[in-house]
Amino acid sequence: MVRTAENTRAQKEDGRVKVKPCTRGTKLGELKDVGIEPYENLANAIIKQAVIDYKEQLHELLKNPNSSSAMHEAQRLERFFHSDWYTTLTSLDGGRLINGVRILVRKEAAEKEWKEILSESKKCRKQAEMLRNGGKMPEAEYTAEDAAILAKKLEQKADTLKAEAVGKKAEADELERQAIKSVGFLVNEPKRKGRS
Repeated sequence: MVRTAENTRAQKEDGRVKVKPCTRGTKLGELKDVGIEPYENLANAIIKQAVIDYKEQLHELLKNPNSSSAMHEAQRLERFFHSDWYTTLTSLDGGRLINGVRILVRKEAAEKEWKEILSESKKCRKQAEMLRNGGKMPEAEYTAEDAAILAKKLEQKADTLKAEAVGKKAEADELERQAIKSVGFLVNEPKRKGRS
């Protein structure tokens, strides 16, 4: 069956042309229902992959701000989010999406930092507890009095790190609230393996 103007209608909405195929198509000589859903799924998959790639480049730029390849790729993806092709695929504002992804990357970085700081704080507390219980630090020999002083310093360091971790957690929570306002549908995306 050949598609004609009678069985395919084009609609114009928001500056985009939506093609609505007929309800019947051919598959090996048999009639079959054909819908627009596969095209929407493809458009969503293209945008989702671009978002994933953009996030990876932004994470790389946080680790290495002088990375010219990450900067080039991030700029290329930003041009895509402002392109005619992007607006053909979706009605979601590209600038809003870019802003939301940037917020999400900052949130993820703050969460990672928070977890690392909290881990260091716990490690200090564990070392202090070991010293208080008569254990020795492998790096040095010292008296019981020195061990008590070192344990107290480790406890203070642990308290300072915990306070810093609380601040990072608050920063991550605020960034998450901003991200939900901007691009809430991206916030609960499952994390990719290897990304924390």
